[in-house]
Amino acid sequence: MKKLNLSVIIFTSNSASVIERAIKSASSADEIIVFDSGSTDDTVKIAKKHTKNVIQIQFIPYVEPQREQALTHATHEWVLFLDADEEAPENLEEMVTYAQERNVVVNIPRKNMIFGKWIEHSGYWPDRHPRLFKKGSVIWHTEIHSKPTINAEIYNVPAIENNALIHHHYTSVTEWILRMDRYTSVKVKELQDVPFVWTSVLTAPLAEFLRRYFAWEGYKDGLHGLVIALLDAVYSLMIALKQWEMIKFAEPQESVTLTRVEKEFLALQKELGYWFREIALKSAKNTSEKILMRLKQKIRTSL
Repeated sequence: MKKLNLSVIIFTSNSASVIERAIKSASSADEIIVFDSGSTDDTVKIAKKHTKNVIQIQFIPYVEPQREQALTHATHEWVLFLDADEEAPENLEEMVTYAQERNVVVNIPRKNMIFGKWIEHSGYWPDRHPRLFKKGSVIWHTEIHSKPTINAEIYNVPAIENNALIHHHYTSVTEWILRMDRYTSVKVKELQDVPFVWTSVLTAPLAEFLRRYFAWEGYKDGLHGLVIALLDAVYSLMIALKQWEMIKFAEPQESVTLTRVEKEFLALQKELGYWFREIALKSAKNTSEKILMRLKQKIRTSL
């Protein structure tokens, strides 16, 4: 079987439990490179059983700063990036052919598996990422979770399962908490010039919860959607708290009084009420039911 004219770069760090799966998913590629960031487990040993191209660097707590450095080791013009907890798409061969014929950057959807379930809402689908590209067409930045600069036409692959990277995102709550602690510490360093506002400990978590659960329809993911929205809210809270920690837990200039906190909670309650009503309207079975709900909403607002 002819191999794809493609370099697949897999980013690892203590990924012994998942690296073999990632490598096997990309076996159709002519070159597989494992780019390892300071693993202390058996990641490198396992990787070397499947490819001679294993590059080891010192530990970096997140992947973005590694992208450009890893590219220098690829011998092919066309590259696919994979993280260790991902699997290449089933339709990889068709994607590569399409990209090379049209010289486009391929924005690939990711099928995020969280706590054993494919999350189809909550902002986690189609979750496209520009992972298949020609060298020079994408510039990768070093900030955590930053989007790269793309200097080519982008092809958004249709959001169907066969086209998706499978991302085994979180398998346990402990994993989520440990990663959250690491990522928020990195993120808050990037925000060190942003002034801390004490109300953010209330508003930032709620905004994230509303976005995940309501605007991005996380409620359709059942209990998983509710838990994910709450955990992402905690992520936002942790960033706010670590910003406060950076200024040595100083008291804000504005006094944090019971009256002020009550005002914030009333605003949050109003925001929650709006979203619950909007979702109820979306779920209404017919036009007359929607009209009745709108009337009730107007009456409630006028009281």
